[in-house]
Amino acid sequence: MLVFGVIGPRLHVAVVTYRGDNVHVISLRKANQKGSYFMDGKLDHLDELDDPASRPDEENPEWTREDMRGARPALEVIAEQWGPEVAEFLRCGRGRPTKPDRKVNQTLRLDPDVLEYFKQQGPGWQARMNEALRSFMERK
Repeated sequence: MLVFGVIGPRLHVAVVTYRGDNVHVISLRKANQKGSYFMDGKLDHLDELDDPASRPDEENPEWTREDMRGARPALEVIAEQWGPEVAEFLRCGRGRPTKPDRKVNQTLRLDPDVLEYFKQQGPGWQARMNEALRSFMERK
């Protein structure tokens, strides 16, 4: 859970999780200078910053520890409500999608003149080297 709070004159951000009846702090950091710049002068008027729409109410009650313990991953609930196809469609993997023809990262020892020959041909020299090796492989 991400928590924001004011400690002294500075805004802080914490990442916490519940472990049994205890709250475990994973990370606690001060706001950086940029964050402090935006908060300058606003800390004295926190009551004015209180947005009634963000307060817990009947439709959006504040979560209890039991609520936190019973929380489930969003994709699990989406799969239950709308089916696994929708959940899979919404799944967002980390990083760039993998290509079907994924290359293998390999250390290869080459003579300096061979490497220099391909590098002098400009951008794409690794692809050209791969093509040269492939054509050699296909001739065998």
